[in-house]
Amino acid sequence: MTHPVDRMGAVIVARGPDRLRFFSDGWGDTAVSAGVTVPTGPPEPIEVKWIASETTDGIDVRTGIFESPAVDLPNHARFGAVTH
Repeated sequence: MTHPVDRMGAVIVARGPDRLRFFSDGWGDTAVSAGVTVPTGPPEPIEVKWIASETTDGIDVRTGIFESPAVDLPNHARFGAVTH
């Protein structure tokens, strides 16, 4: 069973305005992702490198980057970002 917030989000994306839709132009060049090996076991731990920190109105926001544990990714897709 999914969480009510997840269901609400799905309805908004499916029935809402186009500006709220993800991947409205498709998934991109399938040739790029065709050779990607997707892990099926437990995820490998990632090491986040925190690169920025900012406090606004008493709220601390940190931004970090990490290298994807997925193998065979093209260079432009090897890194991800996270905000905490």
